[in-house]
Amino acid sequence: MFGNRVAREIQELFASSGDISHNVFSYDQITELPPPVQGYLRYSLNEGQRYISCGRMKQDGLIRAREGQRWQRLTAEQYFTTEEPGFIWHARTRLLRFLWITARDRYYRGQGNMLIKFLSTFTMGDVKGKEMDEASLIRFVAEMPAYPTALLSARYLSWEPVDINSARAIARHEGHEVSMVFHFNEVGQVTSVTTPDRCRRVRGGLVKTHWTGHFGDYQEINGTRIPREMEAVWNLPEGDFSYARFTIAEIEYNNPTKY
Repeated sequence: MFGNRVAREIQELFASSGDISHNVFSYDQITELPPPVQGYLRYSLNEGQRYISCGRMKQDGLIRAREGQRWQRLTAEQYFTTEEPGFIWHARTRLLRFLWITARDRYYRGQGNMLIKFLSTFTMGDVKGKEMDEASLIRFVAEMPAYPTALLSARYLSWEPVDINSARAIARHEGHEVSMVFHFNEVGQVTSVTTPDRCRRVRGGLVKTHWTGHFGDYQEINGTRIPREMEAVWNLPEGDFSYARFTIAEIEYNNPTKY
């Protein structure tokens, strides 16, 4: 069963990453980072706060495959680790009363994979390979505002200044290297993240496309200020195409168990 497979993968994900929740955040740790990154970490975290080693969240959302297509509602669970970067996203969208599609997206030990099933049984898509690996790593880094102590992970993440309101994050992991620019407002919040190199699925394969993730509705949850809303957009030559909108309904840190 597909659900049993995902449950095993979640267990493997949590077992693959070390526990760093005993580490505590200090403002002294961020003095070498670009100023807007420092500002965000001061905004989102408190002195002495425990590191986020892993976590789980529930999401409500809307998704569509093409411009002009009707939005489909979905619910999702996501599990993530930060010492060893990885995530598993498991979503379900209902087509009709007795018809549904389930999807599992993941990044695990340097490999990305998007698996889509009809009625949790029949495979509709199984995307993998180097391009998918890098697209999944981009997703992991782009979603770090939801688990902000990961922005301090010098083992696989480095920062370069861009200007007063933005900085470039470079992730190197398992032979992959991806980069994206984080944009910040005057409050210190991450407002968006952009990259020209996220792979998009088209007929015939994957192509690198400019991509933007937008963030909003910052709230303090579990003592951490994070954005509850995210929108994913392909920046195409003919115009922007918004294809996914998610709201965090629930998030919990340092609990390595399945819902």
